[in-house]
Amino acid sequence: MPKDDWETLSKLVALKRSKAEQAYASAKSALTEAEKRLVRLQEEMTRDVPVGMSFEAVSLAEKNGNSRRLAGLVGAQKEAILACRAEADARRETLKLAFGAEQRVKDIRAGRK
Repeated sequence: MPKDDWETLSKLVALKRSKAEQAYASAKSALTEAEKRLVRLQEEMTRDVPVGMSFEAVSLAEKNGNSRRLAGLVGAQKEAILACRAEADARRETLKLAFGAEQRVKDIRAGRK
């Protein structure tokens, strides 16, 4: 393969790796934000139920739906975290493949010189 073709191939593979790195960083950032949101929701739940709260107060809060709403939001956020984690894992695998491809191009090019 001519030298110019090797350089073009190397640049394309490097670009693919760069895009994979950006996608992985974005997915990790989304995961971190989702985990922070879960912590905030859980703190809000515990803040709304003080220690020693009477049965009547808990019943009233349940009747008004705030604790139920928060529990639903926590459940939904846990599902969102699972989805973010799966996305981050997929992006990491794509990044691994890109690094592997970049290394193969370097190895092949070094062997051909």
